[in-house]
Amino acid sequence: MALSNGDFLLVGATDDISWTAGAPRTSLSLPPGASLPGGNGTTTPFVLHVSEDFENVKRIYTLPSGSLAEVTRIRSTEIPGQPTGVLVISGRFAGLGGPKDAYWIARLNGNGVDKPISGIAWLQVVKAPGDAANEKKPEQPGDYAMRQPWDVRNDGQVIYAEGEPFATTWAALRVLSADGKPGVMPAWINEGTGPMLPLKAGRKGSLRSKTPEEFEVRQADENGNPGRKGRYPDDYYFSAHDSDKGPGYTGYRLGQNHTQRVSSLAIDRRDNALFFGTSTQTRLPGGLPDFEPAIIALNADGSLRWWARGYAETQDGNNSPPDQYVDCVSVDYAFDRLLVAARCHGNNTVNFWRGDVIARNPGRPGFKHSFTGRFSNIHISWLGRYALSDGAIHNATYVAEMAQGMPQGSLITEGLLEGWPSPNDWIDLTTTKVHELSTDPFGRAVLLGFGRRPYTTKGALLENVKPVEGVSRWTHFARVYSPDVAALNYSTILRGKWDQATGKSAGDEQQFGAPVPLADGFLITGAQTRGEGGFSPMPFTGAPAWGSTEPGAGAVSVGVVAVIPVPPPPPPPKPLDFTPEDAPKRRR
Repeated sequence: MALSNGDFLLVGATDDISWTAGAPRTSLSLPPGASLPGGNGTTTPFVLHVSEDFENVKRIYTLPSGSLAEVTRIRSTEIPGQPTGVLVISGRFAGLGGPKDAYWIARLNGNGVDKPISGIAWLQVVKAPGDAANEKKPEQPGDYAMRQPWDVRNDGQVIYAEGEPFATTWAALRVLSADGKPGVMPAWINEGTGPMLPLKAGRKGSLRSKTPEEFEVRQADENGNPGRKGRYPDDYYFSAHDSDKGPGYTGYRLGQNHTQRVSSLAIDRRDNALFFGTSTQTRLPGGLPDFEPAIIALNADGSLRWWARGYAETQDGNNSPPDQYVDCVSVDYAFDRLLVAARCHGNNTVNFWRGDVIARNPGRPGFKHSFTGRFSNIHISWLGRYALSDGAIHNATYVAEMAQGMPQGSLITEGLLEGWPSPNDWIDLTTTKVHELSTDPFGRAVLLGFGRRPYTTKGALLENVKPVEGVSRWTHFARVYSPDVAALNYSTILRGKWDQATGKSAGDEQQFGAPVPLADGFLITGAQTRGEGGFSPMPFTGAPAWGSTEPGAGAVSVGVVAVIPVPPPPPPPKPLDFTPEDAPKRRR
């Protein structure tokens, strides 16, 4: 993360701390009375404080090894652009009889700017069970242990997800106060262990209507279509407000494993509104399995502000057959928007909102406005922009990269994507997933994704091979969309070299964290792991004295840090958003 004095904090873990031998070091002890589960980890979790130009390691803060495996996330309480506030971190456990049972959240007692960091103020263990029946990956952490969905408010309260999604057990959102004790959320239920919002459709206190009047209310959806039924998103699956039976008004009902998945949380630190998405296992009207999304906004007291489905609900039983999930959310402070990255499994014309049918943005479709191609058994992603105040959708695009082979369609003849196929021709797509999502000071989506042949822009850190030039590889990519998601301002792949004639490469793997937007680009961090077939490191220049452009000969995994410059967007030719009533006049 970027500090308000221009410096940076990097988080992670290392099994060899010697590369920081010349830097001051502070060992962060656990707070008095803190109790950790047993563990057998050998890595040292750390927070690294580096100068603005990355040349100097100002200090490294280390956490106790053994039980704690790594520091995974770091966030702070200030509104972006204001002086750095309180720092909160989270991470994985090591050992724990199979590292899939929990994750941890902790508050540091300083911020490294106006108050030195000398210890951990409090540490909370969060239950996050894995799938005990997963024979292929028995040590796979639980979904929440891997994703660690939480965020911190401007008052220091932390909202986090616990439990096991897509199960018959339990999942919920909970709140911690600034001192690490159960916090305050007036609109949530309290069953003796503090406030919570059940993530189990139909349970007491869940996102479901409590009166017949709420259940029967009809509203317009996020794109202005009338007739959507129910005050709350989970009304969708039930026949009455007080019944646990389905189906709902469109024929959908709950599946067997109906604890809900929340993959990320975002808090607007100006008013502490909370934004997140749920994914729920369901049954289609004909009985086939399905997963349904919902995008949800809560006020600072935990009450419902608005919710959106991500597509148009109809009563013909053909709402949106593909499995759909909400993967990431991020607050855009420049335009007062919520950016949502979602994902669908399957190619179907009834799907997420197309970028060319958004009522508040006529004539200006997204970069890729619809699902194209011949393949159906794939996952592809989608990006939407919603108003923070009322949930109206203003812009949308699919984030869907090309399949291997020669795609159909015409080539772009100029600009940043010269030589690439036009994204809105009928080109073949393949699985594309968005892992992390941020928003820069200009309101642009900055995301980290994974796909087979991602589009890249001229002058990117690492340009991808175009379809007419050679064979692509599966790769991570980092991308910046224009504020209206109609164009790519920047896109780069993140991997080492490969043989573009055959597609063969060394057996290395990459993992990356969330891009950190800056005023003139973004920061990306991650790791490369040497595979059995060798190692093809990402090409870097300008490494500081404590780093290197090449991995050591014996390295099993090496850290990656890149600061990527991106020019600011040009001013829009007209206001990005306008009401449907203005549309005819604007079109003329």
